[in-house]
Amino acid sequence: MTSQMNIGPLPNSQTPTAPVQSLPPLLRELQPPTLDAHWGHEPKQSLAFQTVGQRFSLSQRERAGVRENRSDQNPVPVHRERAVTIFLNDYLPRLFRQFGFAAALCLSLVALPLCAKDLHYLPNGKPDALTLLAPPPLPDSSEQAADLQEVREVHHTASPADLMEAKKETKFTIFTFTPAIGDFFQPGKFPKTETFFHNVQSDAAGVADTAKNYWKRPRPYKIDPSLAAGKLETSFSYPSAHSTESMVLALVLADLFPDKHDAIIAVARNIGWHRVEYGRHYPTDIYAGRVLAQAIVREMKKSDDFQKDFAAVQAEIAAAGVAEKAN
Repeated sequence: MTSQMNIGPLPNSQTPTAPVQSLPPLLRELQPPTLDAHWGHEPKQSLAFQTVGQRFSLSQRERAGVRENRSDQNPVPVHRERAVTIFLNDYLPRLFRQFGFAAALCLSLVALPLCAKDLHYLPNGKPDALTLLAPPPLPDSSEQAADLQEVREVHHTASPADLMEAKKETKFTIFTFTPAIGDFFQPGKFPKTETFFHNVQSDAAGVADTAKNYWKRPRPYKIDPSLAAGKLETSFSYPSAHSTESMVLALVLADLFPDKHDAIIAVARNIGWHRVEYGRHYPTDIYAGRVLAQAIVREMKKSDDFQKDFAAVQAEIAAAGVAEKAN
């Protein structure tokens, strides 16, 4: 790939059209995971709420998770801003139409706090995945065809053991790395460590999801149904959140256990590649996730809160080591 390659235009937004059928599904729609899935979509405009929509409208890049006004001294977290915008422009008018003003107001008081999801160690909009990463291959391009063909070959030749491991890794935590770190590293023994890495993984997921919902790359099994197996995700493909999150965890764990560095990184690389074997991602999704992970960790290390909490984790691990030797 050269710097002269034409990567093509970025995709346009689409309008969500799912109707509201009843109150329980509507309430479920207002939960953060569903809102996350809509970040990349253009909210519908209601004539009754046109003024509200205009006041809270965002530019295309702001909808993608990037503020154009970098001088804002008190920015709202990007993912919170996006969720609130969707709620005001799309869900609130639908609530009003179906349930009336009083019910819409009550549900709004419940739903808006659910949109909030604070960052722990990252500043708003950083790292900027949209400028850091190249766009994924264009649909119907030779790049896309080659990427998909590699998924087919890897998936159909993967061993049953690898496919089983990939299925197990659908959900993963720092304790997925225990074989590389040591049997002493078990859930429940390190509360500060668990909380710290939960926050680290949560921040990394937010960055990856913002990029996913901007580029909206369909997953491989959407293009080739023969790759579909098990419970299928509804989120987009590029970059891989598994690759991003696992490598972020690995890079920080490797700082915590430097003598285990190579083994820890290998676990993260396998988690990412298993997603290709399982037909969930393209190779380019995985590689983009690894690049994004490095940028995320660099940004986190600039945070005083990160450094303070990391020091507390080091102390907790060290104390456990001393206690283990004493026994």
